[in-house]
Amino acid sequence: MSMLTVRDIMTTDVVTILDRDSMETAEQTMRAARVHHLPVLTRMGRLVGVLSHCDVLRATMSCIAEPTADEEIAIKQSIPVAMLMQPAEVTVAPSTTVRRAARLLSRFDYGCLPVVEGGKLIGLVTKGCFVDLVDRLLDDSAAPSPFEEQRNLLHRRNEARH
Repeated sequence: MSMLTVRDIMTTDVVTILDRDSMETAEQTMRAARVHHLPVLTRMGRLVGVLSHCDVLRATMSCIAEPTADEEIAIKQSIPVAMLMQPAEVTVAPSTTVRRAARLLSRFDYGCLPVVEGGKLIGLVTKGCFVDLVDRLLDDSAAPSPFEEQRNLLHRRNEARH
């Protein structure tokens, strides 16, 4: 019996950033790519953390400080992503069950989990991936998903027993 795995729902079109890039670069990258999470890599491609939009917002200067636009840009350019990111302490493999990934997201209150295989980042599983999954499961016109096929198989087995 096959289980629904992270590979079935993860995003593979992942935008990343380097640990030495600036907060300004991170903001621009998130805006341009329309993403809320950036896996942070070293120059050698090793995953070291995840930078979220919330991390950037927490580090943004208050309007009470009243910096000029140039001052704010200069400050943001001087802050490396490595100072703002959350360490990538929890990752998942593509073979991780969706249930396990959901529990990790909930337990640690993460917005995403990096998906790593062979030491390399291959995707992200986000809360949005779970919203998409629920949407697919509830779409009556869609072809059966692996989850639905598994549920149908269990239902047929239970009927055969009775």
